Amino acid sequence: MSLGFLSPAAHAVSPLQRALAGTDLVDVSDTGKVELRGDVAAFEAARILRLTPRRAIVLTDDPEGCVDDARAVGLRAYDLTAAFAGIRVEGDELLRRLTEVEVTAPIAAPVADVPALIFPRDGGYELYVAQELGHHLALVVLDLQAGLDMRDRA
Repeated sequence: MSLGFLSPAAHAVSPLQRALAGTDLVDVSDTGKVELRGDVAAFEAARILRLTPRRAIVLTDDPEGCVDDARAVGLRAYDLTAAFAGIRVEGDELLRRLTEVEVTAPIAAPVADVPALIFPRDGGYELYVAQELGHHLALVVLDLQAGLDMRDRA
């Protein structure tokens, strides 16, 4: 029996919807996010951030399936899709203004002075923060992006 109707993703409205309206930034808040607990070393996924040997975050298009797969191998798994807001940013220069961390692989690091998960993807980066901090992240990214755009036009 599918419990997909219980997934937060089924009812979530992006906290970034208003802040990003009319901009070219991409809201990736609806990307599935699953927290794994247990011996996460044995779990394989294309986009996984191993926070500790016993805790990881997986980005997935199918959070319900990921939860089922993780539980099938003895892990505890929780759908956190609605708990995080996410923005996709392009280019290294903007990211360097948002964080002091060199990002070559998924990492947990401060972005705009708030805890974040950073996932490199296709020449850009997906930044995820607690959904209640999403609006703050959007405003900081928009402000920094506007500053870079003005500099480029000068």
